[in-house]
Amino acid sequence: MALVSLPRTETVIWAEGMDPGISETIGGADRLGLHPARVLAIWTAPPGPTELVRAVQTVKPDEVYLFALEPETVEFRSFVQRLVGMLKYDLELQEGRVNVQRLAAALGHREDTVRLALEWLVARGQLRVVEVGEHTLTLQAGGGPSFDAQEVQSRLQRLLEETTAYRRFFRSAPPEKLGIVE
Repeated sequence: MALVSLPRTETVIWAEGMDPGISETIGGADRLGLHPARVLAIWTAPPGPTELVRAVQTVKPDEVYLFALEPETVEFRSFVQRLVGMLKYDLELQEGRVNVQRLAAALGHREDTVRLALEWLVARGQLRVVEVGEHTLTLQAGGGPSFDAQEVQSRLQRLLEETTAYRRFFRSAPPEKLGIVE
């Protein structure tokens, strides 16, 4: 099934971790932009089973199409580069307020991964946390490096590898094993 053959008015295309221009071209929405629809097209492989279940529960589709492309933020370097770019915007134009859910959706990763990446940037001395809310943080540039930056980076790398492993499973598993069909 080709994406262009799906009924546009009845389809939600879930696409995360992509260049925003590409996502816009295909009419993709991240997890925060999902809404009920008859058809769900999963364009990029989700970061984990929790995000998949939430997406399906939000859309409540009658039909699901799995494309499961690899997001652009899979590798450590690409993930960090995109995150840092988003944080620069937030530091300059949002007075340092960042929404972890928004970052996770844009990056195509789990919120825990984004929180750990922020912790790593703090440990490296690139950021300082000024205020913590349930889904938001207020950050400032700079700070002192911490002795545990390498340990935090190792944990972050493991989370990224877990996500890669889940995406590999997602692309090869029968739909009934994914929990999206009965």
